[in-house]
Amino acid sequence: SVYNGLKACTCDFVYIHDGARPFVDEPMLERVYADENSIRDLLRLTMCVQQNSIAMECLIEFYNRYGTEAKYVDIVMAAYSSLEETIDTMMKKRFMLAIVQYNSVQESEIYDYFHHKHLQVLVRKSTQAHVVMNAEHPLAGRDSLTLEDLDGYTRICYMDETVPDLNYYTEADEYASARRRILIKERGQLIDLLEYTDAYFLGTGPSKLINENPRIRTIPLFGLENEPVTVLLGQQNYTLSRNAQRFADIFRQVTESI
Repeated sequence: SVYNGLKACTCDFVYIHDGARPFVDEPMLERVYADENSIRDLLRLTMCVQQNSIAMECLIEFYNRYGTEAKYVDIVMAAYSSLEETIDTMMKKRFMLAIVQYNSVQESEIYDYFHHKHLQVLVRKSTQAHVVMNAEHPLAGRDSLTLEDLDGYTRICYMDETVPDLNYYTEADEYASARRRILIKERGQLIDLLEYTDAYFLGTGPSKLINENPRIRTIPLFGLENEPVTVLLGQQNYTLSRNAQRFADIFRQVTESI
């Protein structure tokens, strides 16, 4: 019966227990999984993220800090355009963590959505809005910018218009017309465009990865009534594995430094 059950399964993990323990629940299985992964010499981490450099900075720090001591490494970071797609994938594929972003004026609505999805906020960070552009851009010498300063320049946007980097600020809508924009799909395309064109991108606070790129400049954006928020999410009533907790600690340290 076990063999036939395994053949019918389409999931990544299967727990097998004897009939003397009929009241096994999901949180119990999560604790078993967390304990098992802490014993094995395995660095395992799975997460869904929206396109952002903070998540990648944290992942690099996580791997550099713990990767050398692990015999096996199994890390998955799946990137998506929208908050909803990120969370749906986390729930369906049982990823350990998710990193999403939203506009601060949406906070009450977003937290209701988290509650409905049985998610808990592990770390929350609100940041100053920033403009990211080529270091040789005509505006790159400024200490700060406003949306009016950006009028007439080309804006880089992710192809999915629901991505928070586009919609952090309702005030920005009139400055993101189809007249001057470049639609992209991946973060790598964003970096290439910032390095070699005069197009700009609206985003969160600068990450270490951006700050260390000599071709790119990050400048605070003022004059907005709201701010971008980045959160790290876990599933309610689930025990974080040792590696998920390690990543959460790194994420907290990195975001506190922004």
